[in-house]
Amino acid sequence: MEFLDDLVEESVEVVEKVTNERIVPNVKIKYPWEILDYLSYLETKLSSNLYSANNLMVGGQVIHTGLVICGDNVMLGDYAYVRGPIIFGDNVKICAEVKNSVILSGTKAVHRNIYIGDSVIGRDCNFGAGSQTANLRFDEKEILVKMGSKKISSGRKKLGLICGHRCKFGVNSSISPGKYVSAHLRYIGNKTS
Repeated sequence: MEFLDDLVEESVEVVEKVTNERIVPNVKIKYPWEILDYLSYLETKLSSNLYSANNLMVGGQVIHTGLVICGDNVMLGDYAYVRGPIIFGDNVKICAEVKNSVILSGTKAVHRNIYIGDSVIGRDCNFGAGSQTANLRFDEKEILVKMGSKKISSGRKKLGLICGHRCKFGVNSSISPGKYVSAHLRYIGNKTS
């Protein structure tokens, strides 16, 4: 799976870029959401802090907690609220609330009323104003992920969006827990095109 390889490779490269240490996942990653376990592993290796490669831009009223790792040219715009552990790839722009997620290079979530939690986001994605990634079922049961015709147990009670490269989410998109959106899709509310 090309997306999985990109996800692991870019995550490790960003960590290496900011720490000068190659910290690889401590287990084989078989599914995209397992990269979130890598974030937990990084918390055991690094202190809770904001790490940045080059040219981190931080706007006014930004709040960051926990381990936040940023690649080159990341913008945490006005009122961004980021709760680690998080990895942001190069050229990511965030003015939203982001929690426990990996967001690859070139992705933008530049509106204050966006929530991305416990999610895995590919390269060059865009989130319209009001986009919300739900990350917990109402019954609090384990989240199943539908990939193709199969439903796969994630082993997690909290899991948001798993999104391939170059996807776009329209204004007020509401995304169910564990939703898998493959590359190059436009997601508008509960419809894809």
